[in-house]
Amino acid sequence: MPRLVRSSAILSIAAFAGLGACDSGSTATQPDPVATVVIAADTSFVLINTTAQLQASARGASGKVLTGVTIAWSSADTSIATVSSDGTVTARSYGKTTVTATADGVSDVAVVWVTGTPGLTVLSGEGVEDTISAPLPAPLVVELRDERGRPAAGDTVYFEGISPLGSLEPGMELHRGDPLGYGPAARVTTNAEGIATVGARMGLFAGARAILARSERLGYADTARYTVRVGAPARLEVTPADSALFPGRTLALRTVFTDRGRNPLTGTVSFSVLEGPVSVNAAGVVSTTGYGTARVEGRIGIAGDTVRVVVVPEGALVAISRFQGLVLMNFDGTGRRVLGGNGRGPAWSPSGDRLVYQSHAFEGTLVTRTLTGEPARLIAQATSGWHQWPQYSRDGEWIYYFSSAPSEPQTIWRVRPNGTGLQKVSTGANYLEGHPSPSPDGTRIAYFVGGGPETYIHVRTVASAAESGALARGHAPTWSPVADLIAFNELGLSGGHFPSGLAGVKPDGTGLRRVSTEGNVYDFSPRWSPDGRWIIASAYGEVHLIEVETGLTIELPFLESILSVDWKPGGLLP
Repeated sequence: MPRLVRSSAILSIAAFAGLGACDSGSTATQPDPVATVVIAADTSFVLINTTAQLQASARGASGKVLTGVTIAWSSADTSIATVSSDGTVTARSYGKTTVTATADGVSDVAVVWVTGTPGLTVLSGEGVEDTISAPLPAPLVVELRDERGRPAAGDTVYFEGISPLGSLEPGMELHRGDPLGYGPAARVTTNAEGIATVGARMGLFAGARAILARSERLGYADTARYTVRVGAPARLEVTPADSALFPGRTLALRTVFTDRGRNPLTGTVSFSVLEGPVSVNAAGVVSTTGYGTARVEGRIGIAGDTVRVVVVPEGALVAISRFQGLVLMNFDGTGRRVLGGNGRGPAWSPSGDRLVYQSHAFEGTLVTRTLTGEPARLIAQATSGWHQWPQYSRDGEWIYYFSSAPSEPQTIWRVRPNGTGLQKVSTGANYLEGHPSPSPDGTRIAYFVGGGPETYIHVRTVASAAESGALARGHAPTWSPVADLIAFNELGLSGGHFPSGLAGVKPDGTGLRRVSTEGNVYDFSPRWSPDGRWIIASAYGEVHLIEVETGLTIELPFLESILSVDWKPGGLLP
């Protein structure tokens, strides 16, 4: 069996020769010739720079150990190991050689391995101190030896960047040897000498870091340690990135100055207004000077960041989000509440304490709810089909809506807020009527007639059912609460039947003009502010405030995937 010998020993070989007694009349006995030479171990493992004692014996044809026989020793490669005349092997360098024991021309051969300590050892490439992301000046080199100390050729070494205990920050980065470049770990196959080499670079976070190298098959491991220093200034972050302010309010900007690994640095940030109706002082406090969208920049050296600040009229909204349902919020982002549910077309009561909307959960009928209560079906004996786009009259006495059902006329109705007094408003003169919006005094409604590209805005007197005829081609009219102006969705300026921008027209058909700016396309949900100065509408899931006289358009932050929206009367949400 192979054996590992760490210290020198003395090899004693006794040679015996038979001595015949010489008395008168007897013949002398001749010594047995050497038939075989046997080295006790056919394979030995010797640690480098140590010695080991080999033993050999000469035997006769009968297998008897012969005494007095001289045995000569030799090594096939003395650069790896030498052997003395008494069989003492001295290990000089890693590798394998053969040792031969010879007596009277008969010999035996044993294999001698010069090995190292079993395990995985870091040879070079550790102890580097450098800035974040700096590559190591030389690769990390490790040596893997098996349980007998032999080089573990063709084995896999797993390298992994590790951080201090309890830290979630990424550690050193290893080069994986593929087009993906650096990553948190790499696997390398050892060469014939059991050597594995990997490139690495410092991590993105300053502090003590390490690379753990381990052999998954043998279970050996070693750690190379490094120190990552803060890098050159590279990043300035100004927050909040998006914010909204009411007139007369201020906003204090916050800054974080870091290297590219986000390790904090110190420095003085200068602020400036790139555009928009705000001012900013040296401390980063933003003040309002008008309505609109502003961009404010913070800068320190080559590092800079820009934030958006919108100055909005004081108000609140209800919106229906595709993913959250009913959402309440003040325009500056405060007072946000998610009521949930699933529907469309929310509308505030004139007092701002109750909502009505089309509910998908109630099979498309209208539901009403307070801000703290549960939704309840508005109409016990509902008209057929889906009930859509409800609006309160300005005095709060009626809720107008239209119903849509297959194979039936699209019809306008009104009902009391308590669900009683259901009345049909459509006269039957038109097959498709919808989206009613009452005038400020409640005596007339604006609505659409028709479908597809041939959809037009009409006005009807509720009491007499007198109609105005077509005022303009469009959809989703909404009557100003304070003036004779009806805003509506234009339909396909290129001739299509999809919504486009917003336009306005007087109830007598005069004064037709565009309200929104070119390029914005709005869903079927424009609603007025209580003072009649602004329109709120959704465009591609965003919420816009449009100043009617100027066309100034402000996109509200904090909201996304909005289907429909309404402006709350009666002030802000708590």
